[in-house]
Amino acid sequence: MKNTAKKGAALFLALVLLLTLLPAPATATDYSGHWAKEYIERARGLGWMQGYEDGSFGPDKSITRGEFAVMLWRVLSKPAPKAASPFSEVTEQAFYHDAVTALHESGFVSGMGGGRFGADETLTREMAFVILARALALTPGDHAAYQSFSDAGAVSGWAADALSAMLEHGYV
Repeated sequence: MKNTAKKGAALFLALVLLLTLLPAPATATDYSGHWAKEYIERARGLGWMQGYEDGSFGPDKSITRGEFAVMLWRVLSKPAPKAASPFSEVTEQAFYHDAVTALHESGFVSGMGGGRFGADETLTREMAFVILARALALTPGDHAAYQSFSDAGAVSGWAADALSAMLEHGYV
């Protein structure tokens, strides 16, 4: 992956992780005085994030798996999917269809079981780590690096290697 793409992915990761830590929903004038305003404007200027149809951006709103897929897809210059979506709720009419399908074809995202992607479910930080570690082709040198966190016992087994890799490579 080109260095520019890695820098973009790192900025994207930082922005997403910072914004997902805040639970309260925002209003239509929602980021003018927000602490992440600079990052939001940069991501919007790069075309990675757009906001909602009502004119709001929602900096304190949780991100869904579908929204995250769209943002990462935009960072990756919108690769076109080559086949139909394998997920039941990812119809051609869904705003996230091309993103989810292309990212699945690239091996960056997977489903939630039962043929579902879970596009409307809230993205967790663990999910973000796994997706971004795949997109950045990161593997851990030390599979237990994540255990340096005081809450390491709460880390899901399926996310441990991704978190270790993200930590070792300086993204977390």
